[in-house]
Amino acid sequence: MEIVNELLENGYSIRHNQELNMSELVDFCQQIGDTNDDVLGHMHFNPKDNPDISLVREGGLFGTSELEWHSNGTCCHLDEFKEIVVCLYCVEGCDETTLSVLNLRDVFNDLTPNQQSYWRSIDVQLNHGGRPMLVPESDQDQHYSEEYANFTHTHTTERMPIVGTHPITNEEFLYWQPPFITKAWRYGFKTDVDDIKEQLRELMENSVHRKEFIFKKGDLFFMDQLLTLHKRSEVVNHNRELWRLALDYTNIK
Repeated sequence: MEIVNELLENGYSIRHNQELNMSELVDFCQQIGDTNDDVLGHMHFNPKDNPDISLVREGGLFGTSELEWHSNGTCCHLDEFKEIVVCLYCVEGCDETTLSVLNLRDVFNDLTPNQQSYWRSIDVQLNHGGRPMLVPESDQDQHYSEEYANFTHTHTTERMPIVGTHPITNEEFLYWQPPFITKAWRYGFKTDVDDIKEQLRELMENSVHRKEFIFKKGDLFFMDQLLTLHKRSEVVNHNRELWRLALDYTNIK
């Protein structure tokens, strides 16, 4: 499938001027993989007839606030990851709202061999913290969803390598999740987590491997959540609505 090839090559794929209802969107995504999200599907922003879809809008998932850099499954360690791909379908757009996408594989590939070896020596622990960590502190009183912000997650391992290997392409990537990194180790010994976070932020925010998107009605957008992460500016038009699905690659193997 061309969309999958673009996803694995660029980290994202976009199609314009699509006309899909909810059931058609789910059926299309299921050609790529399983859309049964382990976390979502039972909350107020999941339509009862199509619970695999989350409504991204005012009063729905993520609301209208600015969102910090993150990927789907942000508090999961890499061995716990399932829904690798996120699909966003634009029902109504906002010309003032930008989605920024950063390619984590290309950032890693640009490093020198010594720099790559350094990051391979780093392990981290990710934690959700039970609070809306993706939004600026000043906006946390109007965050996206109380039930989503407060869901609990238990890790299968204490920590994970911050350099991961993609399960389909076997390519390495640097897995940066700024709101959720709470502990860090180097060669198995605890190290200053704030220093690690600052090194990562400087490396990522100075990267050339960043794309900006403004969604229009009918845009169909896919992101690989291991190869990329993303952030969103504040939503100005509060009628903006996206339909979001999370899926894996099981049906393309």
